Amino acid sequence: MKKSYQSSMVGLNLSNQIVSITITGDFMILFMSQILSFSDLQNSWLITTLPIIALIRIPLSYLMRRKNLLDLMRWSILSKLCLLGILVVIPYESVTFSIYALFLVLYQIAVELGFGLAWNPLILLLTEEKVRAKFLSYLGLFQLVTSFYTLLISFFIGKELTALYYRWLLVIALASLFMQFILLKQLQTDYSLFQNHQVTRQMD
Repeated sequence: MKKSYQSSMVGLNLSNQIVSITITGDFMILFMSQILSFSDLQNSWLITTLPIIALIRIPLSYLMRRKNLLDLMRWSILSKLCLLGILVVIPYESVTFSIYALFLVLYQIAVELGFGLAWNPLILLLTEEKVRAKFLSYLGLFQLVTSFYTLLISFFIGKELTALYYRWLLVIALASLFMQFILLKQLQTDYSLFQNHQVTRQMD
């Protein structure tokens, strides 16, 4: 596995974690309770629903046989960019429970289309079996970076998450998604080189 593969995959993983923390992680709960003023019951319903939406990965799995893995990732990122862009500009006073529930459903479908379907097969494709376990443990170490990011943001915003603070978090998430496009372009190059290398080895 080439170093360029590693840096691109690590960058994709880190940026995805930053987006996930903002939209469906710790900050989502603060956003729902402190900004949207949802009840505890409504918050619990949405949090419980998110894992169920992951089941859509089953009917979507047929796309893996028809589409390039990187294309699935690219469409996923584009969909999330559109959804987050809407969430940045929309007045939060107009966001009802139904509207936000619809947003989360669409967002989670976009997640399953990309990282849900394509991430693990992409790792299997771009890593050799003898170094795969080492690389996965390497990815795990970088979870500390996202933990530090969450701690830093929590220290900055204090006890209450305001609408302005959350919009800034969304801007950071949007920047992370744009970075994913750049990293995917690099992976596209590496993927082509990888295929050519495999063909050459088979011919030998």
